[in-house]
Amino acid sequence: MALERSSRFNISPPELVSQAPARIMNDKRIRNMSRVLSPIFEGIVSYEDMHVEAEMKLLTAPTTSMLYPELASESVIAVRMKLGMSRISLNYQRLPARVDLFSITLIRIGGVTALAQFMVGATLGHSMSFYHAIFATLLGSLILEFVSLGLGIAGVREGLTTSLLARWCGFGRIGSVLIGGLITISLLGWFGIQNSILAEGISYAFNSKMPFTLSAILSGLILTLLVAFGFRALEWTAKITVPIFFIIVILILINVLQGNDFEQLILDLPKGNVITLGAGATVVAGGHILGALITPDMSRYCKNEKHVFWMITASIIVSEFIINGVAILVAHALNTSDVVTIMTQSAGWIGLLSVILSAIKINDLNLYSSSIGCANAIEGITNKKPSYIYLTMVLGVVGTVLSSMGILASGGGGDPYIGKKLVIQEIEKNGPIKLASIDEFSQNDLVVAIGGIGSPAIIIEKIPNGEEAEDAFLLMEHYLNKKISAIYPIEIGGINSLLPLAAASRVGLPVVDVDTMGRAFPEYHMTTLSIDGISASPFIVIDSMKNSCIIHTRNNLMAEKIARDSCNEMGGAAFLSAYPVTCQMLKKSAILGTLTLSWEIGKKIEMITNVNGSVVDAVLCMLNSFLLCTAKIINVDRAILGGFISGIVYLEGIGEYKNKHFKVHFKNEYLLIEEDNNVLCSTPDSIILLNEDRGIPILSERLKYGMHVNAIAIPSNEKWRTKSGIDIVGPKCFGYDIDYQPVENLRREK
Repeated sequence: MALERSSRFNISPPELVSQAPARIMNDKRIRNMSRVLSPIFEGIVSYEDMHVEAEMKLLTAPTTSMLYPELASESVIAVRMKLGMSRISLNYQRLPARVDLFSITLIRIGGVTALAQFMVGATLGHSMSFYHAIFATLLGSLILEFVSLGLGIAGVREGLTTSLLARWCGFGRIGSVLIGGLITISLLGWFGIQNSILAEGISYAFNSKMPFTLSAILSGLILTLLVAFGFRALEWTAKITVPIFFIIVILILINVLQGNDFEQLILDLPKGNVITLGAGATVVAGGHILGALITPDMSRYCKNEKHVFWMITASIIVSEFIINGVAILVAHALNTSDVVTIMTQSAGWIGLLSVILSAIKINDLNLYSSSIGCANAIEGITNKKPSYIYLTMVLGVVGTVLSSMGILASGGGGDPYIGKKLVIQEIEKNGPIKLASIDEFSQNDLVVAIGGIGSPAIIIEKIPNGEEAEDAFLLMEHYLNKKISAIYPIEIGGINSLLPLAAASRVGLPVVDVDTMGRAFPEYHMTTLSIDGISASPFIVIDSMKNSCIIHTRNNLMAEKIARDSCNEMGGAAFLSAYPVTCQMLKKSAILGTLTLSWEIGKKIEMITNVNGSVVDAVLCMLNSFLLCTAKIINVDRAILGGFISGIVYLEGIGEYKNKHFKVHFKNEYLLIEEDNNVLCSTPDSIILLNEDRGIPILSERLKYGMHVNAIAIPSNEKWRTKSGIDIVGPKCFGYDIDYQPVENLRREK
């Protein structure tokens, strides 16, 4: 196709490639513009609707300065030429004011020594020996150094942000928009998460008298206003928070070393699940790879490439070796990887202050780079540069709202929150879901259980798309070649009480008002159907990629084991359909009316909360249950073992329980609570930990140091207290060498 003459520049097509640079620089309008703008701007000339593309780099070195004094500048003017077009756009980005090495390094250190860095070190210390953890840190740091240095040097040379560098280095406009958008979303997510941490710290500092939502709103809006002032606000915040943070880290280290043998801490073997050297290095590099990718956002403020090198190297030494090293030692000393436990247990209110400061000094940088990425993405789409302050305010408010709603800080997959969102989505799409009594069906109607399987902590990383439960149902119906009349929940607790509702909405069937546990148990052979010898087979496991496994076994325990192994191969979280039975069998063996009971409990708690009444007293009355203790969590020893969240939470009594100590054992669900080795309650009776202030149940994956809880015990259904029931879910089934005693008998003895 022949090139057309430009309507704006007097350049004929044959001259475009060979003489374009000289002709463009000799154009009167560009010369006049350059005289005014070249001292303070870096010009990027973009030619659109091109037929021929060429690249030209005009170095404003002494030679160029002599030939074209109006273009003299300390920086390089990068010109990407797209020739043979009908219009030309000139976009200028203001050159950033250069910052001294100390200030820029301090900001960088503030961004990479957040609480997340302490978490990385604690994870390594809990899962590796000291020397292996340090070597893993070295390997991961080398990866971060190379990535950060390469991008950082590009940033200081060109004076451009990450997304703009991508645009002018081959990714083009669309690539730049995508990169800017991804940076915006990622960092806005981290802003919400860190703001939730900050809000929890503030709420805890006020002894939970300031509600979490109010704390999140206040902290988010204050940070938003701060970042709206731009890079100088980051510098000011870093100069205040970074030194205080390091003083606190030193105090934590001193406190830990005073009560422990330093040499022994180094030689101690890891107490958690051991991870490989490669996995450790991946944890280190992966924990900060996003920070490495946005290095140009800061390095463009450096004065030269040497400053970039020292900024990156110093920040990696401080964050990856000093902070990591301290966290590794503290994790060995306290035998935990829980970072909040480390901070608060080792330094009290000083550790709490470090939690707050770390969230502040990283979150301003999160919002700053998120705003820059969003601005560049918008400019790439509209060719108009939006207001930085306006964007910062909008993104800050969005991140604040998300964190105050708990969307970015919700707990693990056992939390019913995700299930609730799925159900609401399906109701909005398909209308109300019918909850039916078992007596509304004929005896021979076929029904099936739908639920999720796997670790509750994994589902938050592997969020369901809404189709899996329906797929599990349809596969069961297809395999049996029979019409299924309704769906029922396999357990009444957490997400598995809600997934059947979502599936029923999608397939247009009612949900039967029963379940097969009367509570939640960690394994799927632990049902009242198993007590009566009813088979779980066919037992179907399916994931979001539609990988499926149909299991037939002679007993339900073997079905559980095979299903669990299949689930682990599918990433640790999947969906199931199992226990296809007639309504006659279900009525005989299931626990009736449990969904209605759950609804009634929820309405009662909501009503009491609205009038500031005691939720704990209401629960004790409604469920004929017992208050075992009121206490503060002083340690959580938790790990994912065999697809389950297992561990022990340690409690210290408060109020009338002062000077008493309790331990709660859990395997997804709470199984046993003891006081000074005296059993207070054990499975199959239910143990629930309620938030002391709001009366909200706390799941095992959400336990944190410092929480105030009420431990209550609820007597189990009589089906579980039979010999057959105890043989399936009694204490000995979970490895506890004790005989089951009903909780009311234990309370009477006490």
